[in-house]
Amino acid sequence: MKDQAIFMRPVDDPVVFSLADFHETLHFKSHQAVQRLYPGKDIVPYRRGLEVVTRHGHRSYFRHLDEAVIQELSNRYVQNQLAEHPLTKEAVAASEGRRNLMLRHRNRLSREDAEFLEQLVPYVAELTEKARAVFDQIDPAAGQVERAFEDCKYRKILVSPYARDVRALHSLVDEIYRKNSEQFDSKEQVFDLFVAAVIAGNVLPLGRVIEKTLGKGSFRRLGEGEELVTDNPNGSSENSLG
Repeated sequence: MKDQAIFMRPVDDPVVFSLADFHETLHFKSHQAVQRLYPGKDIVPYRRGLEVVTRHGHRSYFRHLDEAVIQELSNRYVQNQLAEHPLTKEAVAASEGRRNLMLRHRNRLSREDAEFLEQLVPYVAELTEKARAVFDQIDPAAGQVERAFEDCKYRKILVSPYARDVRALHSLVDEIYRKNSEQFDSKEQVFDLFVAAVIAGNVLPLGRVIEKTLGKGSFRRLGEGEELVTDNPNGSSENSLG
């Protein structure tokens, strides 16, 4: 925290490099505060974005949620700014071509895998020759598609940092909006509360709406890493913030 430095290995793909760099830079730009635990002791972190370090310094809260908000903003950076930037425009367009190629075989994928690819993967890197050969087929066997998809996940061709945390964030935003639609014009307004907590340190409005929506003590439980919302209440697992 005090050094404010990023160390990255060289990456040939400019989108993958930019995604990681933007994510870490957002951590720098987020709200930060320090504390001194005891007289004469070193100054240590207290707030890092939404993450809160306890006063004894041995435990932190909201780290997963903080990473989810940062990653959601980073995913949008790929889909918006990098999709238009001259140095990355072609790479993002090629990624969307690969995504559509894979989704052409949606009937061979599980619903969970299809939704993962659509909602939680900001960038699809270059496919291996073996995977390309499968997805290029008109009617490949279901087993081939499943194995090729799993291989892409294993090789991190489907770039999806903090996917589980981002999915939980989407579900939480959906639930807050569903139960407070009279208070918010859109899910985006709900998401803005999370962004304000991370970037500006304005946690109270977020805490109040979570306690109102999910009950007393829910904000603390969320901070401890508990997933309080796992499924969309209408039976669908769509978690788009749009």
